Amino acid sequence: MFSGFNTRLTMITGKFSNISVICAFVLLLGFFLLYRFYGSPKINEVLKVSRVIMSKAVDSWRRNKVSGLAEKRRRLPKALIIGFNKCGSSTLRTFLTIHPDVVAPCHEIRFFNDLYSKGLEWYRRQKPRSTSRQITT
Repeated sequence: MFSGFNTRLTMITGKFSNISVICAFVLLLGFFLLYRFYGSPKINEVLKVSRVIMSKAVDSWRRNKVSGLAEKRRRLPKALIIGFNKCGSSTLRTFLTIHPDVVAPCHEIRFFNDLYSKGLEWYRRQKPRSTSRQITT
């Protein structure tokens, strides 16, 4: 059931920015909550909370875009996500990158398995640009 969801979510993050994933998540959560509480007096509370979450996500994304534009560069990772096939490590990476201070490449780099012979500089070039305060995975 969830394997197709993980694949689609990974494809979304590969094509679009993190804000797209946040928006999609908030919209899906909103639709779920609307469906769950339809006709209930709690519907206004759900809408209010959804608006607050969305505005915080957009504000965080804007701060991240504006702050540190000059110092963004490719860095070696501060954190590694390891795991076996089908254990959820890609999903973990996807959800971690929703936070504005966590940056990850759009695709999985199998550096330690297959590409170690290419060297650390090659590995660094595969990483996205990040500021010194961000965590690169």
